[in-house]
Amino acid sequence: MLGCGFNFWGDFGGNAFTDGLAAGVNSEKMRYAREMLSGRAPPRDDIPCATCEHYLAMRARSRFAGEVRRSLPYLLKKNMPQSMRRWLARLRTAVGR
Repeated sequence: MLGCGFNFWGDFGGNAFTDGLAAGVNSEKMRYAREMLSGRAPPRDDIPCATCEHYLAMRARSRFAGEVRRSLPYLLKKNMPQSMRRWLARLRTAVGR
């Protein structure tokens, strides 16, 4: 599990193919990264996001992922194909959100 399309330097542990998607996206490091990206937890050296230029910019501006996410459902409904919406719904169920 790399977490996002920008990360190529570290992983979050787990393997979605062998451990399952739910186990991968709910690993301890992945859960902590979500807390970091939402601004609710400080950076931690063993989380790849801690050195990411995108995360560092978010911290510098004090604008975290949770603030943007509120508008995401509208954008997804408006612009996303039905097959992608179904995939996203399965991912949300796996993550527990």
